[in-house]
Amino acid sequence: MLAELALIESKLMTKEYLAGDRLSAADLIIYPIIMQLHRAAASDRDDTHALAIYPLAQCFPRIADWASRME
Repeated sequence: MLAELALIESKLMTKEYLAGDRLSAADLIIYPIIMQLHRAAASDRDDTHALAIYPLAQCFPRIADWASRME
């Protein structure tokens, strides 16, 4: 999971959205998955720290910026 998030993070270094500078189906498919992972990582359970994606803005700042655009 972290390798995939790192790949997404690197793609967002030069693009506003996953497939370019415009919103695409890729963004609409990936966004809810990432937000679900983020919500799970933010829960109070002890084992969620292993997800290592919370807070998103600290762990993956470009994904956090992209998520803000998506919202």
